[in-house]
Amino acid sequence: MRTTTVVLLSTLLGVLVGFGTAKSALTVNGWNPELEYKKHEELVREIQARSFNENAKAKTDETLYDFGIKDVKERGEHKFTVTNVGTAPLRLDVNRTTCSCTGIDPQSQTIAPGATGTLTVKYNAERAIGFFKQGGTIITNDPGNPEIYLAIQGVFTAPVTLSSSLIAFPNVQAGATRTGKIRLYGFEKTPMEILSTEWKDKEHFDLKFEKTELSQEDKDNPLNKNAKTVYEGTITLKPGLPVGTFQEKFHVKTNIAGEPNVEFMACGQIYGSGITLTGMGFNKESGVVSLGTIRVGQRIAKDISIMFSGAAAADAKLAVKSVKPDWLKTTLTEPKEIGADSAARRRFYSLTIEVPTGTPVCNYTTADEERVAMIVLETGIADTPTIKIPVQFAVEQ
Repeated sequence: MRTTTVVLLSTLLGVLVGFGTAKSALTVNGWNPELEYKKHEELVREIQARSFNENAKAKTDETLYDFGIKDVKERGEHKFTVTNVGTAPLRLDVNRTTCSCTGIDPQSQTIAPGATGTLTVKYNAERAIGFFKQGGTIITNDPGNPEIYLAIQGVFTAPVTLSSSLIAFPNVQAGATRTGKIRLYGFEKTPMEILSTEWKDKEHFDLKFEKTELSQEDKDNPLNKNAKTVYEGTITLKPGLPVGTFQEKFHVKTNIAGEPNVEFMACGQIYGSGITLTGMGFNKESGVVSLGTIRVGQRIAKDISIMFSGAAAADAKLAVKSVKPDWLKTTLTEPKEIGADSAARRRFYSLTIEVPTGTPVCNYTTADEERVAMIVLETGIADTPTIKIPVQFAVEQ
């Protein structure tokens, strides 16, 4: 005990008179590298708390509290108790917590022999939906129980949640019909009702919800198993969308006051039979042409090759239908053909996309539907009449 006290006092003295001197002096006495990274105030608290007294005895009946299910906007707290079953005063000091969303407030930093003290753990998860577990460490002067870790856990949920915020339709053949599923969960005691659904493209998309029960997968999910109301929605993708990528946002209005509106997106890519796009900057998976970032006053251009094969080659008469923004330059070459018979015939077009010199500072990104540059081409083919090519780029100073 005497050796420990000397080392700790020497450490404190070293921090006070100079960090470098402390390290060199204490290396001889068993320097702890962790002390180098601790703030002075934290070190003082730890040294004072670790002035152990073998007659101080801390006893805790509970160190983990499960609060069950809470709305993510709720703030919570739980009172833990520590009893001093020794004959000397028990000192408590909050060392640290695992998250800034959690705090520990001791009723008193000293508990008399035979008395019980309260430590209140407060927590606020804000938007941390899902399983939650955080806690903090209490330092004591009980050598048999020098640290007490108190933790709270449970599940935070919003009043209304979706099984997914994105429904993907990959590799859809032009003219095909596809469906996708989405589930809507209500967690309040008041039964959830869907008051309305809204989306822009009624011609190519449909959405219908039906009330249902928790599935086995829902019951196995620690979050969804607590839902009081469940709806399943069927999203139908209809024929007629242009070749290229697509996205459609759906809005659902419920009767739940805490969160009446939820949104999700359907996205994917339509492929036309016998139509192939390639080129530098063209991403086949996303269908997007990326021109990159340029400086004001510079010019950038990229070429996209569009090939029609088989029956499509005979019918194709490619033309630019629309360009957004209208100052984005596009040049479409005359077609080149190879192959004599219909099965081997290929018709090639080259499309040049150019951000001209003098373009002001701007940022067109496919992540923002209001700021998407788009080129629409007419094909002349009955079952795939148009091709949509999103373009992303930025002009900066």
